Amino acid sequence: MTLSEFGVRDSFALGRDGETLSLYVAGIHLTEFDDRPYWPAFLTALRGTHRRLASGLNVGKHEQLLSGLSVEDAHWSLLDPNSTFDDLHSELRFANWGPTTDGHVCFLLPINGSLFVSCSEVGSLSVSTAPFQPHDSAVAISQFLAEAAQPFAPADGFAAR
Repeated sequence: MTLSEFGVRDSFALGRDGETLSLYVAGIHLTEFDDRPYWPAFLTALRGTHRRLASGLNVGKHEQLLSGLSVEDAHWSLLDPNSTFDDLHSELRFANWGPTTDGHVCFLLPINGSLFVSCSEVGSLSVSTAPFQPHDSAVAISQFLAEAAQPFAPADGFAAR
């Protein structure tokens, strides 16, 4: 099977090649080291994100709380255990889909009237950011889920009989 990928890697993209997952957020390859998720749990979490994106994603209500911060500063503020943003951390978290994505922390951030995605590797001092389009990402997830409903090809390439 060849890789089918949906979305734009610089913002959000996901795809699969057999049982292997490829996932990018803000240009960061989240599945570089763990590309074999436990599919039932991963797909359940992904469906939840799809519902959230498709229903309008009301993160703009938090824009005033992040007022005056750059996208990068907002990202680091949400990770700071001494910040006043504890409630926002879980509400703005994105791509938090189990062990496959545990090595990264990503957020959807409403800044200056626009929505951005930010992502950093756990323990890293750098953050990647990109404009984020909820509708486009919901479409990419929908396409991925439709393809994921197809059975995986056996590793040896022979169909089960």
